[in-house]
Amino acid sequence: MRGFILLSILALLMAIQAPLLHAMNLSGYAMDLALLGTLYFAASSSVFAGLILSSLVGLVQDAFTPGALLGMNMEIMVILFLVARGLSLRFHLQNPLPLMIAVLVCSIIKAILFFLLSILFDRSFGDYAPLLVEAIPHAVITAVLGPLVAWLLMTVDRGLKSRSYSGPLLK
Repeated sequence: MRGFILLSILALLMAIQAPLLHAMNLSGYAMDLALLGTLYFAASSSVFAGLILSSLVGLVQDAFTPGALLGMNMEIMVILFLVARGLSLRFHLQNPLPLMIAVLVCSIIKAILFFLLSILFDRSFGDYAPLLVEAIPHAVITAVLGPLVAWLLMTVDRGLKSRSYSGPLLK
């Protein structure tokens, strides 16, 4: 229950962000909410629950990415969950500075994975340079605003954990 509520919040934020930034002609400066959700799930959930939730948040991001191959972001989020899980064992990813550094590292990994998977599986992929150039503002904006989204998710999570629900997607 907890995971699906957090996933719904992330999907709602993605649904608000995408048309709003597109209407303002600022789509290149979108925050990567799926990455932030994956990092939060890696830091706060069990391995099984976090892996499932990260794949679902990747599927939601696939739904909001026009023209993308279905499942590509899903696969990338699973790989990033495993990387973030290793980082969360060494660093406290719910503090702002470690979270910002982890976002920058994972954004670079995500851009490289998206680039490689697009070359391998998307026959119409041909714009290489804009993909890597657009990754820089995404990474910086996500790193700067990431602690705010993490704070929102932690606040909701604390409220949900204070209830006595026990289920498979609760840590």
